Amino acid sequence: MVEKVTPSGDLSVFAGTGDFGSPTPGTATNSNLNYPAGVAVDSSGNVYIADQRNNVVEKLSTVNRASSSAPSITNLPGSGTFNGSFTPVVSTTGDGSTSVTSSTTSVCTVTSGTVNYIGVGTCTLVAHVAEGATYSAADGGDQSFTVNRASSSAPSITNFPGSGTFNGSFTPVVSSTGDGSTSVTSSITSVCTVTSGTVNYIGAGTCTLVAHVAQGATYSAADGGDQSFTVASVRPSAPGTPVLTDNHGSFSVTWSQPVTLGGAQVTYSVYVATNGGVFTQTATGLTATLFTYQGTSAYNTYAFRVRATNTAGSSALSAYSWLQARPVTPSAPGTPVLTDNHGSFSVTWSQPVTLGGAQVTYSVYVATNGGVFTQTATGLTATLFTYQGTSAYNTYAFRVRATNTAGSSALSAYSWLQARNA
Repeated sequence: MVEKVTPSGDLSVFAGTGDFGSPTPGTATNSNLNYPAGVAVDSSGNVYIADQRNNVVEKLSTVNRASSSAPSITNLPGSGTFNGSFTPVVSTTGDGSTSVTSSTTSVCTVTSGTVNYIGVGTCTLVAHVAEGATYSAADGGDQSFTVNRASSSAPSITNFPGSGTFNGSFTPVVSSTGDGSTSVTSSITSVCTVTSGTVNYIGAGTCTLVAHVAQGATYSAADGGDQSFTVASVRPSAPGTPVLTDNHGSFSVTWSQPVTLGGAQVTYSVYVATNGGVFTQTATGLTATLFTYQGTSAYNTYAFRVRATNTAGSSALSAYSWLQARPVTPSAPGTPVLTDNHGSFSVTWSQPVTLGGAQVTYSVYVATNGGVFTQTATGLTATLFTYQGTSAYNTYAFRVRATNTAGSSALSAYSWLQARNA
């Protein structure tokens, strides 16, 4: 026999059967030899064997396989979507078995002839044909397409509450096919806010939330639809203790708003008790934290309490404050106005701008022909007086003073008039 050894050390039978005999045309390994003594190879690759005992030189001609065309995938998709797949079809002239491999196995893998999209990015495939009976093996060139992220389902909050109460909270759970991070936002931040994944009820009304899933490794981002529920208010706490200011005829009553408004707009009611009596409501529906109580009487004692009300109900009454009304001296009356009745004068005036918190009476002063003003009337409760006994061509001037329990005002400015005959 003649044996062949490759550079890598592989040994194979090149010619001969291992038995002595005469050569026969055909395949070299099916032909007998009889003491082959030498081997030569020409430039065309033909092998010549000197068969000594058969007294012949035998020629072995090499017949090569045809070249296969570079195989390709004829149904390569334009793109793919994560978790999808396709079955490639290979086109080639080769007669060996065909196959496809992936060089981007983090994006696509090939199992039992099917390409599966396991990631997002570029999927690069190569078609192959193995060596066949008459054609050699061949590989195709890279064939690529993009594998896109799949669409996330619209996320939703799976444990959405039916309702809530002011100052409460809940932790939403988001359901979605997306693989990105999830979140929840509020579109009505005056009613509910989201902090560190917790929804807090900070007001009364409609809480509207939206669930989100961010873009992940294999799924796109998506937003859910509005999901809403009602947050109810709770009763407010009591307002602050009233602060009283005596305006001498009225009281200014102010207070601080409740520490807890209960999540809704509040209004206020004011209650008053006089001289230790029962508290009764004197004003309601107030939106400001102040009220003016009119008509105080000097030396009476007034106590005040306040209550807050919202849509959930009313608070307890505040603590009370009390104050005794005290008069101050009134301001001066207005300048008298004189009317000559031919024998008497009508004297009228306007009451003081400030009465001082108590009933006032008036005293009238007269001066004749430029003399000294002397009191001519006192204890008047009306703002008019008739001065009797005027004499023609005498000049009369008048001033008025107001008095209450705290004292008397300054004299008013004076007016004068000369008496005339009828």
